[in-house]
Amino acid sequence: MKTIIVVGNDKIGGSALQALNGYSGSEKNSYYVDQSTNVRRLRKIISNGSLSVPLLGKMVLCEKLRSGHKPLKSTPVIRSNKDLAEIIRKKRPKEVILFRAGLIINSEVLSQGVKILNTHCARLPDYGGIGSIARALKDKEYNQSIGD
Repeated sequence: MKTIIVVGNDKIGGSALQALNGYSGSEKNSYYVDQSTNVRRLRKIISNGSLSVPLLGKMVLCEKLRSGHKPLKSTPVIRSNKDLAEIIRKKRPKEVILFRAGLIINSEVLSQGVKILNTHCARLPDYGGIGSIARALKDKEYNQSIGD
């Protein structure tokens, strides 16, 4: 089965790609790094209250202190839903797996008819987006498992 795997542009995403490189089915898969988050998007997320400046600072500090390496610069990137939709049309995968990706999938991608698996650290749709763990903790929602 051909799979497109999109990882976040951080050290955890880099570690995932490194681990997947040795996966026996890797020749059937295509790997990409999500680079959809930029300064303009961060400003918008902060201004609409989805992310606080102190939380952003904590996230940056954690990334600095985390061991490992970001994904290799040679790994292809996705910057938008338009990019992902085009890759799906060209590669015709059976599924797309998102791991720590910041891209919010829109109807253009969903209409491609491909199974989308979004590996997310908190319950969706209640705690989607950036800062989801902090919002769940603030709400004292400690159980973030599927099917609760």
